[in-house]
Amino acid sequence: MPARILIVDDDDDLREEVLDALRMSGLDADAVSDGRAALQRIERDVRFTVVLTDMVMPGLNGVELAAALRRVCPPEAAVETVVMTGFRLQDIDPGGLFAVLHKPMNFPELLGILQGAHDAAEKRRAAAVSG
Repeated sequence: MPARILIVDDDDDLREEVLDALRMSGLDADAVSDGRAALQRIERDVRFTVVLTDMVMPGLNGVELAAALRRVCPPEAAVETVVMTGFRLQDIDPGGLFAVLHKPMNFPELLGILQGAHDAAEKRRAAAVSG
């Protein structure tokens, strides 16, 4: 299955900029403005394999969103989480995250990380189905 990415960011301009860039690169992507909306979207559409989320948002932050996704997504619908932040990377516990990226992001690096996250999600999904 091709990568399907959900972008989660409360900054409208950044969210739309990343969404447009991913789509122009040929990726299947969509976006929401907060963690609760992301959870609702993922529960309705199990085709998402990667969540690219901001760290600091109202409601759920990026790490809290990743933990909630691990609780609600069954193994056959595994999702990997990539957090982006403007804060110091050492202030974030990477446990349960595929990667943590510092803003502003290098777009070619972002694409590689998203592909790696998608591949990891697909492996987890395949193991759940075959296991």
